[in-house]
Amino acid sequence: MPRKRVRIPLKELTPELYNFSMRYLTFINQFFGDQTVREIISEIRPSKKYKLEVEEAGEEFDKDSDHHVIIEKKTGNKLCSVKLGYQNTDNDTYDTLCHGYSLLIFLDKSTDLNDKIKRQMDIIAMYRELLDSHDFKKKLLKEIDIPNKEWKDYRDGIENEHTFDEGMTSDSFFENVYETLTEWELFGYEFFIGKYNTDEDEEKKKRRTPRVKVVIPDELRRRSKRIKDEIEKKGGKSQRYNLRKRRTTKKLR
Repeated sequence: MPRKRVRIPLKELTPELYNFSMRYLTFINQFFGDQTVREIISEIRPSKKYKLEVEEAGEEFDKDSDHHVIIEKKTGNKLCSVKLGYQNTDNDTYDTLCHGYSLLIFLDKSTDLNDKIKRQMDIIAMYRELLDSHDFKKKLLKEIDIPNKEWKDYRDGIENEHTFDEGMTSDSFFENVYETLTEWELFGYEFFIGKYNTDEDEEKKKRRTPRVKVVIPDELRRRSKRIKDEIEKKGGKSQRYNLRKRRTTKKLR
């Protein structure tokens, strides 16, 4: 099972994008990122070239999160969305779309490496195609509970995460997946593009040692200026340099 991502969108997101982000975590990220779901995809759409794998995410991602990659069967080489240039969380803070990038490669779907929006549209189309597959849904409902008891409902915010209500049927869950894909297509793609401050960034700022403002007494300021003026009148650059290096030992009165 994918582990929870801990990044939380801040207030700089519009309410519309914030609500979308919570629905994305609930109905897209943990669903299409679930290992069992991905195993079912690889069974109904087997690839002769690739296999799906998941690994612990590196430092560029959130702590305690997973990263989806592709392994070439013939060579054993690992294809990673970061290394391939699809994903860069330094530039796009909330791009947690490795589940989609890896499936695009696995299913031999063409996309545009240089067009961030087009890549997302291709992922959305791919997920709709899978959801429309009778074999996919049939095998899915046979293998696991939908919604799964391990999944969380984040629609009330990450801080209020909870398990799905008993009234959430599989049909209702799939309906929400379709609706979230539509929101993603219409405006949600903006959430995955751009640099945002995160709660983690804010905490780092709070932990930084504040700069100490040095207050120079007026008497010392006047004395320094007077000495500097006297030296400059004599044209002594080297003396002026030495003055800056000299420590004051005489007590000011």
